[in-house]
Amino acid sequence: MARPRNQHARRAEIVDAATSAIAARGLMGLRIKDVADAAGLSPGSITYYFPGIDELLLAVHEAAVTRFYEGRRTAATDVDDPVTALTRLVELGICDPDDPMSPALYELHLYSARSPAHAELMSTLFDLETSLYREAIDGGIAAGVFADVDSELVARGAVALEDGCGIHLVGRTRALDAASARSAVTQYLQAALRCPDLVVDEHSR
Repeated sequence: MARPRNQHARRAEIVDAATSAIAARGLMGLRIKDVADAAGLSPGSITYYFPGIDELLLAVHEAAVTRFYEGRRTAATDVDDPVTALTRLVELGICDPDDPMSPALYELHLYSARSPAHAELMSTLFDLETSLYREAIDGGIAAGVFADVDSELVARGAVALEDGCGIHLVGRTRALDAASARSAVTQYLQAALRCPDLVVDEHSR
């Protein structure tokens, strides 16, 4: 295969195709050929960049972690109001099951039980998400709009609740939708921070 002019772009295309393939087929039995079909490339074109499926799965997990974290970080840090920042974190923290990244990320998180490299990525994402919540909570405590609580503990609880809701959303649990998941996280934070002004407006979505 001829070397593409922009190898970074081609790698990103392959990672995107692999993400879609994982979302559609799951990890069990996933082959390089499945990714090649999704990307519209030959299997040899895939292995030019990723020698095996393990390397490709790790790249998909890394890309998903980066995308999920950076999107939330940007939304939360471009505002000065801690209540707004926290609201944005809640809005973006509940996954969209129709976005291939969401089911792919949960599939790869489960894979972490058998792979130290993936386990490290899962831990990294949890720590990064916790840090976003903690920073917003600390800002609200300093501003006097949140109760003086253990921000690390509350932040971890919010991330854990998000992840639990996310599993059910990706699994299409009938009793839970994205709006009710956001409501659950919001109510938890309202109670923990004693801030009734913390509200996610579903009508604006």
